[in-house]
Amino acid sequence: MRNLVVPVLLIALSGCGNPFELDPATTVILKVTGVEDDAEKERIREKAVELVVEKSTWQKNQMSQHAETLMIKLSPINDVQGFADRITFGDVTAVDANIIHVNVGDNQE
Repeated sequence: MRNLVVPVLLIALSGCGNPFELDPATTVILKVTGVEDDAEKERIREKAVELVVEKSTWQKNQMSQHAETLMIKLSPINDVQGFADRITFGDVTAVDANIIHVNVGDNQE
């Protein structure tokens, strides 16, 4: 634990911010409905990560479940519509600013 304190302290003092936070300016939120089980959730998350063209050593993603909607946050993504256009694991039903709505339902790749 002691070995972790120094790097975290240096990051905080350097003004770089929290390296574990997603940058709101380059973060896309996928709201995915129609997901059946945990294996499918993981498969969709992996496919979504593969679609990120802005490869970076700082690439991040987070996944959570809210009611019947799977939410996946991805960063960095500079072109939200371009990212939405590459989605093949479901039907894109709407793009609202940085939020992409996807229904997987019967559309399985």
